[in-house]
Amino acid sequence: MKYIIGIIKIILIPVSIIYSALMSVRNFLYDKNILSICKTGAKVISIGNITTGGTGKTPFVIYIAKFILSRNKTVGIISRGYGRTEKKMVTVYDGVNFVEDINQTGDEPVLIAYELSKEFSGKFFSIASADRCRASEFMMTEYKPDIIILDDAFQHRKIRRDRDIVLIDEMEYTENRLKYLCTIPSGDLRESFSNIKRADVIVMNSKNSGQKLFI
Repeated sequence: MKYIIGIIKIILIPVSIIYSALMSVRNFLYDKNILSICKTGAKVISIGNITTGGTGKTPFVIYIAKFILSRNKTVGIISRGYGRTEKKMVTVYDGVNFVEDINQTGDEPVLIAYELSKEFSGKFFSIASADRCRASEFMMTEYKPDIIILDDAFQHRKIRRDRDIVLIDEMEYTENRLKYLCTIPSGDLRESFSNIKRADVIVMNSKNSGQKLFI
């Protein structure tokens, strides 16, 4: 099976080249301010990754949110909510109550809100939406948090952010470097690895040695 998958990935390399080129054009247009971005009235922190798959992003969102909340700041969290049945924007947590069930919000936003509600009820708010700009506008109108955290938004460049934090799985980076050579569908990169330079902070996440920060 691994042999067959390897052949398929090789066949798909031309598709990856086209995808990578399109992403490069898109990034160029954002870099030159040709594509417009939306702005919020709060500080915005984006937490994301450059590969598909898990890199410990959800626990890190919780960690960052707790760090900010412990300093008496209010926080708004905006997640895409992968796997949810409801595609429109929904409120996950309004500061007091969980508004929608997990089918409408996705499991990760609920997990984040549940962990934070144990200690910081009333100080944070959570929304699930693929449209981060619309969600941020709603967030600022309804809740007015001091800081907005964008979950999984490194490639979502339509919304302005003050800090971009990117997580990388240290073990895969050191032991499976082929994963960082090609974009999807032949590889696992969401965009060319050279675009990691956009990040303000890179977190090498390791199950064995914790987290290492590179700024």
